[in-house]
Amino acid sequence: MFKDGKPVDRRQRDADAEPPEALPGDWRTDPPWRRTPPELQRLLRRRWWMRQVLLPHLLAFLIGGALFVLAAAGWSGFADLGL
Repeated sequence: MFKDGKPVDRRQRDADAEPPEALPGDWRTDPPWRRTPPELQRLLRRRWWMRQVLLPHLLAFLIGGALFVLAAAGWSGFADLGL
């Protein structure tokens, strides 16, 4: 690209570009909403009961417990773990 007959650096060209116009109903141009202190405290109090926290911890606990029981029972392949 050339500007006034001189080559223009790609970074300068990108910086000079106008941002695209937002479509009606486009949420990406909305300002971010902030959580209130009581809402943050409520979320922190119940953090262990949220799906994205509870499910991985529950699965890890159940799988670890099952592997421990199998090793304690002496199933083949688990006896070498040495309790």
